[in-house]
Order: sequence, then C-alpha cells, then structure tokens
Amino acid sequence: ASLQDGADWRACLRPTRAGVALLAHGATDPKGALDLTRTLLERPEALAAPVREMLADPGRILVVDAAPGPTPALSAILPLADVICVVLLADSGSAAFI
Repeated sequence: ASLQDGADWRACLRPTRAGVALLAHGATDPKGALDLTRTLLERPEALAAPVREMLADPGRILVVDAAPGPTPALSAILPLADVICVVLLADSGSAAFI
C-alpha cells in the first residue's frame, strides 16, 4: 500500500513463527487503491524493481498472492515468475477462464 511512498520493503517484512517473512499489502482506502492502480499502469517498474531486488537473494522464495484476474500489479511481476499457480473455483466463471 505504500508503494508510491517509496518505502523500503525490507523494513516492512514481518517474521513469523514458521520462519517465513511476510510482506502484507497494508491498509488502504478505495482512493488509495485507485491511486496504486494508476501508478502501476503508468510505471509498472515501481513494483517490478523491488520484486526483482528481493529475488536477487538466491535463498529467497517469493510467493505472491495476487487479486484474481488481470491487474496492473500482476502484469508488472508476471515476467519475473518461475511458477504460476492459478486457483479456480467450481463455477462457470472459472471454467470460462480455462
């Protein structure tokens, strides 16, 4: 949520008891969500660059839980993905997505 602020993501990582670091999206309001979408449409590198930096650590595995469907955030990080897992529901919309 603080992508536009240029926050250092490493400082935002939260350790868990399972030994996994969590980077939560953070709280935002509808205007903030729209502003973030606009930023990613105009500058996808605003998200891709910090993700690429995180992936530079060979011991790090990055799992991204993205919103369903095509989004500017997904478009920004998709070229960096080694594995893509799409969760589908047992409904006609998911069947159409296939």
